[in-house]
Amino acid sequence: MIYKLGSQLVETDMDTVLQTGASAVFIVNENQSQGVLNDLSVNVELDRSLSDICFCKVESQQDCLYGTLAIPRLLDVLGSRFRVAFIISWI
Repeated sequence: MIYKLGSQLVETDMDTVLQTGASAVFIVNENQSQGVLNDLSVNVELDRSLSDICFCKVESQQDCLYGTLAIPRLLDVLGSRFRVAFIISWI
């Protein structure tokens, strides 16, 4: 999912973000994260697999924020988690 930043988040696509240079929020899964970072020309040291992530973290770069979320499932705080990565770019 890609959302253009503004007074409100508006859904958009990668081509529009790259063509206009708009600031955007990317919510990505494990398969999409490296491709989005490559398209944005962003180099971050990241965990290779979202399944290895056990906690939430944010890394600040010159032109983006990159982070991961590991959210416990309801009533299973020590067990399985929803895992997602996000990228906020201002290219």
